[in-house]
Amino acid sequence: MKQADVCLEDGNYDETEQLYKEALSAVSDEYGPNHPHASNILVKLAGCYEEQGRTSDSHDVFRLVHQMVTTYNPTLVSM
Repeated sequence: MKQADVCLEDGNYDETEQLYKEALSAVSDEYGPNHPHASNILVKLAGCYEEQGRTSDSHDVFRLVHQMVTTYNPTLVSM
């Protein structure tokens, strides 16, 4: 994750995206796809998309994060 954060700061978006996706895969394999660590990585990936002007992709990821959070702990989000 630190390497991905550095790449993002340097504007190397392709490598940043790849590193975040690799981290997401590793966390999902170890803890499950709805674990809070996975959602944290996705938030960072969404930020990477925002930096590139990929607003639609970013919004898609944030919707996924919302779904993950409510699945992991439904009491956090009450409507």
